[in-house]
Amino acid sequence: MTQPLLTIGRHGGGADFEIDDPQVSRLHCVIEVKTDAVFLRDLRSTNGTYLDEKRILSACLEHKSEFRIGASVLGVSIVPT
Repeated sequence: MTQPLLTIGRHGGGADFEIDDPQVSRLHCVIEVKTDAVFLRDLRSTNGTYLDEKRILSACLEHKSEFRIGASVLGVSIVPT
């Protein structure tokens, strides 16, 4: 990420990072980098955002976290700048 906020959504929906998955909402979730943590927040998506197979509204991510939106699994690596 080159910015502190990254929106994730369906291809053609206008998100910063787009996924070709019909189960993903146009603007599905957001990853936000704060001073000491990285957060994943659902943006009121239809099918939900899942971390460790639990539906979340907001969660703190750790290095090598994986989360699911629609049928897509995404991984996050957190490295110091």
